[in-house]
Amino acid sequence: MFGKRTRSKSNLNASQESLGPSNSSGDSHSTAVNIGDHNDQIDNSLGIDNINLKFNSSLHTRQFEFSAYYLGTVSKLMMVAGNRKSLETQFISKIEEEQLDGKVKLKPLPIDEVLIKLDHHGFQISRNNGDDVVLRVPLHTLAKLVMYYDGFNKSNLAMKVIVGKDMFSCHVFQCPHEQVAVSVCEALQVIFKAIMAESYATI
Repeated sequence: MFGKRTRSKSNLNASQESLGPSNSSGDSHSTAVNIGDHNDQIDNSLGIDNINLKFNSSLHTRQFEFSAYYLGTVSKLMMVAGNRKSLETQFISKIEEEQLDGKVKLKPLPIDEVLIKLDHHGFQISRNNGDDVVLRVPLHTLAKLVMYYDGFNKSNLAMKVIVGKDMFSCHVFQCPHEQVAVSVCEALQVIFKAIMAESYATI
């Protein structure tokens, strides 16, 4: 049903131990790629209508907004470190299993469109142009953000969220096109760089 899955494009680890990007071991289906060093900048010349980047010099006033589609949530996700597959591949495979079981959507409907807001507090997911908040993901609970292509060659984002010791949940989104997914990863990198810079400035 899914066909051949192409490799993931961008991987950003955001655990409490490491707030920056990192490589993880991959295989033929999934390869982690570092987000580039933008010197605390993000490309504002993309010219994409459904990306609204509100970029200000102060960390507390920076906000990024993106349009995407919410596919669903994988609950009680456990990663097995000793598994032959990489953790990232396990992660994506579990999402696909949930899609086959009908617990996470394969294709979104128009009513699944959401607004993703990102600032120094974390992600806020809302409907109706931001009036109806359906999900919040504080930054300190975000374990990983992965962009990958599904079997239909659609660009998806998966937010791996810490819910307990060795226990995670995963919120899955489909982006209108690749650049939206890439920009979400880059925006998260900008936020983390700003947080780290502000932390060092107060030492």
